[in-house]
Amino acid sequence: MGDGLRQYVITARREIFEIEVADYPAGSICGGGRYDELIGMFADRQIPAVGLAVGFDRTLEAMETLDLFPKDLANSSTQVLVTIFSEELKQQSLEIASTLRNQKINTEIYLGEIKAKNPLEKQLKYANQKNIPYVLILGPEEAQKNIS
Repeated sequence: MGDGLRQYVITARREIFEIEVADYPAGSICGGGRYDELIGMFADRQIPAVGLAVGFDRTLEAMETLDLFPKDLANSSTQVLVTIFSEELKQQSLEIASTLRNQKINTEIYLGEIKAKNPLEKQLKYANQKNIPYVLILGPEEAQKNIS
């Protein structure tokens, strides 16, 4: 929890809590407490309040550290990754992805950074990491010949 809120809570003698995961050494994944007098610092009246926050990244990190993710989670249900070769071909790639989805084919389109020097490198690695069996590449030659 932020030091500012911790200091406020201790000074106002209110209760705080933190949730930790057994065998996860990095600390709490969730924290909160009562902040009855905090709103009054910004408003003209006192309003009782409670709050909490869950550290999403910390929760994922704890799950990964403790091997709590299901083993088949990494296996993608995506059947086809449609690449985006360049900004000029992006619209055509989106249309192809839409056509495949309309045919009930689980399709994903790559939304990461596209490098001008080697536009397919990250996209092919992405497909490999997610175990996507097919990659559809629409490059300038395919677009010119209307091959898709």
